[in-house]
Amino acid sequence: ARWHRRRQRRIRMSRYVLAPRKKSCWLPARVVTGCPRHRHVSNANTTTAHIPTHSTHSPNQKSATMYVHLLALVLLVGSAEMKKRSTEPEKPTLPENEMWMVTKTVFFDFSIDLEPAGRVVIALFGDAAPSTVNNFAALAKGNYRGDSTFGYKGTKIHRSVPDFVIQGGDITAEDGTGGKSIYGPHFADEPFYHSHAAPGYISMANKGAPDTNSSQFFIVIQKTRWLDGHHVVFGKVIEGMDIIEKINALEIDDRQVPKKLVIIEDSGLIKHDDYILPEDQRY
Repeated sequence: ARWHRRRQRRIRMSRYVLAPRKKSCWLPARVVTGCPRHRHVSNANTTTAHIPTHSTHSPNQKSATMYVHLLALVLLVGSAEMKKRSTEPEKPTLPENEMWMVTKTVFFDFSIDLEPAGRVVIALFGDAAPSTVNNFAALAKGNYRGDSTFGYKGTKIHRSVPDFVIQGGDITAEDGTGGKSIYGPHFADEPFYHSHAAPGYISMANKGAPDTNSSQFFIVIQKTRWLDGHHVVFGKVIEGMDIIEKINALEIDDRQVPKKLVIIEDSGLIKHDDYILPEDQRY
């Protein structure tokens, strides 16, 4: 009988001590439904499950899991970067002696309210943007194909945004809605070799879509790199930037039109041999 009582006591103790070692079912009396063994003790008012105070995985398993997660993250980031590079067009490049080669130079003689304001001289990068430069130079020379209205002479600056740009070159409507080129109504963009990297760069205005260049142009008052890749830069003001700034400082109306009349009284070409634009005139 003594032996039997000891045996029963050991059985009871083993049930009490060993039961909690089954960690997968070690839940408090109030648990969320989910453990098959304890569904009958679920409490509908309980919304959180019991979280054991220690992991059921060995240190080696932990390390292996962390390594797999880290490797997956690296592969994901690398794949995203490769996809980004594959979708981004590479910026075109050109040898420096061609990129900065000035093949033609034009001048604009401005007036403000019919009073002479001075001359602006613009160097044109004919090797970097030959079609754009030929169009601009032909319109600056004027009287294209015997048409006295086919050119910049006598047209006005129809838009000015303070500390940003002045815009002109609408040779048909003079209000920003018109324009035409020597190639037709529009012509295609050329590679965006140059950047709007400093005040004085001249660029083609367009219709807000690729390949819609005509005769309209704008001159930037400050660095405007966010325009890169959208407008073809083809030249740089090398004399008379103070006149451009004076025009930009004029009072404008709610349509950004200068309240004083600004006209290109005369325009034309300045003959010279090709040369590379000096570095001190680039920026």
